[in-house]
Amino acid sequence: MTGSKWGLVGIGRLGSALLKKCDAEGLPLKVYHPDSAKAKEAVDGTLHQAASLFELTGCEYVLLALPASAMETFLDELSGVEGHVSPVLINLSTKDRTDRLKKAWPAFAFTGVKLAGHAKAFEEAGGALFVSGAWDMDETLRAFFERLGTTRTGTEEEIEAFNRLVTKTAVTAAVRLERELEKEGYDADYRRLALRHMVPEIVKAYEADELGGFAEAVRREADGE
Repeated sequence: MTGSKWGLVGIGRLGSALLKKCDAEGLPLKVYHPDSAKAKEAVDGTLHQAASLFELTGCEYVLLALPASAMETFLDELSGVEGHVSPVLINLSTKDRTDRLKKAWPAFAFTGVKLAGHAKAFEEAGGALFVSGAWDMDETLRAFFERLGTTRTGTEEEIEAFNRLVTKTAVTAAVRLERELEKEGYDADYRRLALRHMVPEIVKAYEADELGGFAEAVRREADGE
């Protein structure tokens, strides 16, 4: 990866997580935001640099950590910049398919890389799983993301379905638990404790096969059901 220049567009939840992780790994980024003051604020105290749109085009790779709603606006702006070879644009948006972007903006080189998981968990705990079908075609790309987490070959459709299934199941369970607690007369403090602390830790213990005696007994009851 020596000599590679990386850029980032988008400083929301995923973009902020990438800024933090790349800073910790010694991977400097040129960061663009249409509001230059926000870009400067985001990179303050890090090894990253705020960049203009023109400077961004001097990168070899640019991470697009943008929501689908903002993707088209940025690409239209980038289309108006002349004088530099276009970098490889890495589509990280879960909802925006890379094939669609390639058809809509054929002048750009796109590669899709998707995060299987949650941006906040990636920022705080690491252990991210990055999925792409392009790893074997670009070792520089793979080496970069292996510094941040684990890489796995797969399709964008698989990751969207995975994230949707996990999110739907988790939200449904949270809503059901909150309603059950309220029905049993537990106030907001109890409900907050259950959702913010107890449930995450119980799930972690279950995944690690480290449930305590009480929780293991409850698990056996659940298996019986």
